[in-house]
Amino acid sequence: MATQHLSLNGLKLLLVDTNSDFVDLIKIIFQEFSISVEVATSVSEALSILANGQVDCLISEIAFPREDGYSLMRKLRSFEKGQNLKPIPAIALTSFILPKGCDVALKAGFQIYATKPINLDDLLDYIAYVV
Repeated sequence: MATQHLSLNGLKLLLVDTNSDFVDLIKIIFQEFSISVEVATSVSEALSILANGQVDCLISEIAFPREDGYSLMRKLRSFEKGQNLKPIPAIALTSFILPKGCDVALKAGFQIYATKPINLDDLLDYIAYVV
């Protein structure tokens, strides 16, 4: 285990993505870092998980069939503000690449915008940075 990522041990992560192969890979890799991964495949499922439990970090795809990841973040940030909660650190990790995608993601409430495929060390660095 890389020592620079020891601080991630015990982290609770919510991964919002519909790509089952990517989700399975992330879950297997993150087990080595003692990061627990809960998975949602839609905005509504993610919001339900976020409302019912403690999550240390959110990683979300942008492209979903009905509502996108930007909508997820706007709804989450609105809920947090309404409940006077500390914002959950969030990373947009997407294969949905738009010319101004980064700007839109940051305005929606993500702290980091990254594209797939991603280097594992970079992803772990991003998580460590936002938490």
